[in-house]
Amino acid sequence: MDLYIYNFAFSTSGFPQIGYASMAGIVFGVAIFILTALLGLLAKWLQRAGGRG
Repeated sequence: MDLYIYNFAFSTSGFPQIGYASMAGIVFGVAIFILTALLGLLAKWLQRAGGRG
């Protein structure tokens, strides 16, 4: 993903497309945040479910 962002932001052929690179970085960051939140909720749920034995 970082190579994709780098290629768009610092393109040597033509005009660099900073907007696309910024949006790709934002989308990637939000996706990682959502994944982390979901895994945290899953771990919490599994911890609670495991204690009910």
